[in-house]
Amino acid sequence: MLSKYNSYFTDIRDKFKVTEGSLSDLLINYNYEHNKLFSSFTLDNVSLDYLEYKLKNLSAKVLFLDNLITMKLNSDKLELSSDKIFRGPLNLINTNVDIKTDLSKGTHFINILNLSNKDISFKGNILLDLNNDFIHLNTSINSSNIKSLPSIFPKTIMGENISSWINKSFIRGKVNEGFIFMKGALSTNPFYHDYSGISYANLNLNDLNIKYSLEWPSIKLNNAVVKIKNKNFSFETTNEKIYSSNIKKLRVSVDDMNDATLETKAIISGPIKDFVIYNKDAFNLKINPNDLKDVSGNITSHLDFIFLKSKNSNIYNASFDLNNASYKNKYIEITQVNGSINLKENLITLNEDNYLNGLINGNKTNVKIKSLSSNKISIFGSSNIDYSSLNVEFINQYIKGKSLWNFDFEINLSNFDNNLYKVSSNLVGSEMNFPYLFTKKNQNTHQLNISYYKKNNFDMISLNYDKIVSLINLTNTSGFISFNDLRRDIPKQNFNLYGNIEYLNLNEISKHNKNDIDLTKYINQVSLKIKQLKKGDFIFNNSVINLTKKKKSLFLNEFSSVSNSYNLFATGEQKLIIYRVLI
Repeated sequence: MLSKYNSYFTDIRDKFKVTEGSLSDLLINYNYEHNKLFSSFTLDNVSLDYLEYKLKNLSAKVLFLDNLITMKLNSDKLELSSDKIFRGPLNLINTNVDIKTDLSKGTHFINILNLSNKDISFKGNILLDLNNDFIHLNTSINSSNIKSLPSIFPKTIMGENISSWINKSFIRGKVNEGFIFMKGALSTNPFYHDYSGISYANLNLNDLNIKYSLEWPSIKLNNAVVKIKNKNFSFETTNEKIYSSNIKKLRVSVDDMNDATLETKAIISGPIKDFVIYNKDAFNLKINPNDLKDVSGNITSHLDFIFLKSKNSNIYNASFDLNNASYKNKYIEITQVNGSINLKENLITLNEDNYLNGLINGNKTNVKIKSLSSNKISIFGSSNIDYSSLNVEFINQYIKGKSLWNFDFEINLSNFDNNLYKVSSNLVGSEMNFPYLFTKKNQNTHQLNISYYKKNNFDMISLNYDKIVSLINLTNTSGFISFNDLRRDIPKQNFNLYGNIEYLNLNEISKHNKNDIDLTKYINQVSLKIKQLKKGDFIFNNSVINLTKKKKSLFLNEFSSVSNSYNLFATGEQKLIIYRVLI
C-alpha cells in the first residue's frame, strides 16, 4: 500500500545528496483508509547538494504530507553556494525561511522571512516551477554593505563587469532598502537577448565613498540609486557635493553587462578651484596648488565619459561653461571671463560661436581654445592692450599707447617645460622708445612677432620686426640678430649679427643713444652687408664688414666698400679697439 510513495523517497534520495549532519525526532504516520502519509523530522547541521545549490550547516524542521514537503529553516550558520548562480559562498547567521515543495507539480515556493548576516538583511519569496521552466522571484533588501552586493546577486542578474566595477570603485556604502524582481523562463534567464522574461532590481544607497581608479580622487555621496533591468545597469544620484561643487546629476550606466563599457553622464557646477583640483589628480596634471590661490569664478561641467575596457581608449565628451572667472599675479590680472569650452572624443573642438571673453588688465580680450594633439592645446585670440595697464617695468619704460595684439599659446599638458608662446602686433597706436635701429614710431605698421618657448631646461625667445629676426637663448644669454636674412645657428655664448641692411647712419645712432654701450661685452661675431653706410660726411656704398671676438676684443677680419669712384678693401686680424661705441 506504500508503493506509491516509493517514487517520492527515491526522488528525494536522488536529488538530495546528504554528506553530513543528523536527523532526529522522526515521526511517521500512515492513514490506511485514505492512503495518506504523514512524516516529520528535524535536521541538524546537515550538508547537502540539491540541484545547483550546496548547503552547509542546515538546520530545519521537515514535514511530509502526501505530495507536499514543508521545510522550516532556522540555521544560525547556514552557508549557501552555487558555482553556477553565485560568485562565492553566502554565509548567513540568521535564517528564517519556509520552503514548500509540491512533488506532483515539480514546484518549489520559498518564503524568506529573514536572511541576514553582518553585511545584509533581506526577505521575499521565490517560486520555481521546474516542470514548466518558470521562475518568479521577488525579494526586498532591508540593509546591506554595498561591497557585498556582488556576492548576493546571482550572476545572471549582475554581470561580472558590474561586479568588478563595484568591488574596485566603492570604498564604502550601504543599501538601506531595495528589491530584486525576476519573472520568466528559467532556462533563458537573465533574458538578455529575448523577451522570455524580465530581471529587475532597484537599490537605494547612502553614505557612499566612490573612487573610480587609483589616480582619481574619491567622491562622497549621501544618496544614490542603482537600477538593473535585464542586461542594463545604471547608478544615479542628484543634488550631491564634490568639494564645494554641486553635483546636479550623475549617472553611470552600462547598456550590456556582458560588455565592460561604462558611460558616465554628469552635470557639476561649482568653483573653478574644485574643477582644477579634481582634474589635476584625475589626469595627473602638473599644477602647483599655490597657483590656485588667486583663481576665482565658477564653472558648470556637462560630462559624457565612456570608460572602455582599455583605460587608454577612454572617450571624453564634455562642455564647460565659465562664469565670471578670474586670475591674477604680479604681472597680469584676468577678470570677468565668460564662455564655453567643448570637448569631443578627448579633443577640444573649435566652434566659431563658442569662445571665451573677458578682461586682461582691463583690456577686452577674446580667447579660443582647441586641441593640437591628445596632450597639447592651443590658446589663441586677441586683445587691445593699453600698455600703461601692464605692471611690467620693461614695457612701461619703452612702450606707450595702445595696440591690438594677437596671441597663440601652445601648451603641452604632459610637460609644462615644453611650451610655445607666440604674440604679434602691427603696433598701430603705440610708440616705442627703443634704440634708433629698432625705433617704432606712432602709427607705423611694421609687424612685430614674438615667440617664447620653454624646451626642457631652456628658455628661448624669437623676435621678428621690420625684416629683422632675432633668436635669443635666455638661459645662456646668447643668440643672434639677423637683418633681412635667413635665420642662423644660435651661438653658445654672446650674440652674432648677420644679414643685409639697406641704410645705416652711424651719426643717427650716436644721436639717439643716451648711454654708452660696450659692444665687446655682448657681441660674439658680426657679418653684415650694408648697402649705404654713413659716418660723418662720408658715405660708403655696398659695404661688407666681418668682425670676430677673441678673448675680450673684436678683431676686424674684413671690410670692403665698392662704388664707381672707389674700391676699399681691408683684411686680416686687425684689432678693432672700441672702448665706447655710441649706438
